[in-house]
Amino acid sequence: MSRYDKIRSDILSGKCDKNISETDMRFFLDKIGAVNRRTNGSHIQYTIDNIPELINIQPKNGKIKPYQVKEIRNIVKKYRLGEGGR
Repeated sequence: MSRYDKIRSDILSGKCDKNISETDMRFFLDKIGAVNRRTNGSHIQYTIDNIPELINIQPKNGKIKPYQVKEIRNIVKKYRLGEGGR
């Protein structure tokens, strides 16, 4: 299993929401086509072409906040991101 596949599996499973590192989430977001559009203090905002929702992350102690992992999971599922080249 590749690093991307493991991170995607962890995000989609919902079992590891408290343990997703900032590094892993940034790697995952880059792989699904998200672009860092704005950084303001500790808040980092990503966008993906043709998707109206913004993705916000605010790392705390090197981890992504669980509610933000859930928001990202919902966007990934809704738009089927990371499936078949998207």
